[in-house]
Formats: sequence, structure tokens, C-alpha cells
Amino acid sequence: MIKIAVVCLALFILYHCFKKKEIPPQKAIIEYQYSPLEAEIRRTHTVCPVFNGETFVTACVQYPPFNKGFIVSTCCENCISTIQKSFKKADNEYSIKYETDQYYLYHNGDKKQIVLECSPQNMKQIIDLVGTKLMGEGNFIKAGSFEGEKKGWVFKTGPEGLGYYKDN
Repeated sequence: MIKIAVVCLALFILYHCFKKKEIPPQKAIIEYQYSPLEAEIRRTHTVCPVFNGETFVTACVQYPPFNKGFIVSTCCENCISTIQKSFKKADNEYSIKYETDQYYLYHNGDKKQIVLECSPQNMKQIIDLVGTKLMGEGNFIKAGSFEGEKKGWVFKTGPEGLGYYKDN
């Protein structure tokens, strides 16, 4: 009887020593790491360089001193126009500078946005990273308050909320 008990104990010990331990399944956590350029685009293109609010519109603007187009993101199409008018007047309220292998948009000497040269690939990258719409693409521009008259737009509360709707 003792022999049977010893054998059973030995089998029990061997079983538990060599038994494969089941590892409970773990949830896969995938955290996307942005490149330094992508992180800088996300950080700077979410703030309007004119009103310092949230951005909703992305467009190309022409910068005459470099004879190149650059992509900027703003809260509304009116702000895109404000930047472009400053470039045309060459009043230096808004300017673009090239430094450390990148172009940057400045407002009165303050760095506001990293700007990429206009191209379909760069435009898609910025819109995808920031979640804005291409200028003129939508029928609604969100605005917390009236920001002045915009040709072809009506300011009102509609199905999308408070903002500017295309005037049909």
C-alpha cells in the first residue's frame, strides 16, 4: 500500500513539474508611434495660425518669395484667405522660413506650423494625420461664433451644428 502511495505521489509531482503552464491570452495592444515629422504635423496643424482655435480646413497657399505652394491648416477658409493676402502684400504678418531642413509658417515672428510643399501625397498625409477637410470639399465649416461674412456661405445652426453652410 505504501508503494502505491509513493508511486502516486511521484506521478503527481512529475505531472505538476512538467505540466505545460497555460498562459492566459493577452489583449494585443498596438500603439502607433509617429515619426518626428508626423508628430510635428499633428502638433502644429491642429491649431489655427490666425485665431489659435481648432483646425477644420487644409489648403495650399502660394508663397511668392519662394515661388512655391505650401500646405496650411486653419479653422476656416477665411483664415486661409488672410494668410494668402498677407503673402501677396508681402507685409510679413505671415511668412514662411526654411530652417533645419523644414519650412515653417510664422505669424508676426512666432512659429505656428510646419508646412510641407503642396503635393497630393503631402496633402493626403496632413489631412489623414490631422482630420481636417480639403478646402472647398465640404458643405459645412464648424465655427463657435460668427467670424465675419464668407462669400458663398451662410452662418447658422444646422444639422452639423453652429457654423458656416454652403449657400445653395
